[in-house]
Amino acid sequence: AETARAVLGALGSAGVEFTAVDDLCELAARGDPLLGELAGAEELTVVACYPRAVKWLFAAAGAPLSDGRVQMLNMRTQPAGEIIQAVTGGHPAPAEACCPPTDGCCAPANECCAPASEAATATGADWAAWFPVIDRDRCVDCKQCMNFCLFGTYEADGPDKVVVANPRSCKTNCPACARVCPTAAIIFPKHDRLGVIAGEVPTDADMDAQKVRLDMNSLLSGDPLETLRNRSKGGAAAALKVLQELGVPDDVIASSGEEIARRCSPARPCCDPPDRPCCPEDA
Repeated sequence: AETARAVLGALGSAGVEFTAVDDLCELAARGDPLLGELAGAEELTVVACYPRAVKWLFAAAGAPLSDGRVQMLNMRTQPAGEIIQAVTGGHPAPAEACCPPTDGCCAPANECCAPASEAATATGADWAAWFPVIDRDRCVDCKQCMNFCLFGTYEADGPDKVVVANPRSCKTNCPACARVCPTAAIIFPKHDRLGVIAGEVPTDADMDAQKVRLDMNSLLSGDPLETLRNRSKGGAAAALKVLQELGVPDDVIASSGEEIARRCSPARPCCDPPDRPCCPEDA
């Protein structure tokens, strides 16, 4: 937070035109036109905690950042003085996007944003804007995330590509799919434990830990829903245990029990639509 305050104060004092973003995730989820304006700037400097997360949030919003026109400055790894020099002296970029270090995307009304010359304020108070972002540089489209997710957040876009089609379906504070991604391509910018899942660039050690953390084939046999159906036959305790093994947080399990049970119930194709009492036991 101190680095953010120092940078924002220096920008204001120097009269540099900049935009402070409260919640980049929320803006990306609704495709806010501001992101397209920033991405289209002739020169752009982005000051953020996790530049990797910022890059792929812009891409997810349909406003990809051009590597040749964008300078990324990292508030977690670079000293405040170095960042201030870059944004106020000798670099005439017309727009700066500043994301204070609350997390990968900043909490609304973060005090660090107060001096902004222009503030992009999130409007989705009914939603925490928690959802995954795919790092396309690392993704190999193995579809493991899509097969793993219990909430329908991912969908196939053609035979060889997975997309985050339903971001609002993702459950707040559930980063389980990121924990099983074999290439660490899934980012949750609001993850409070930070690190690779929040957008840090993975190291070799991180990738080794990713392999050790969870062996999908041995745990799930490739189909978490089928695994849960089978284990649920042992009762509520067995179902709870497999959900915990899947990495779904306890609070998500508690708040989504009915939805998980519905998705994991055996299909009943005679019911179409599913809410019509057409099956014998529904009559």
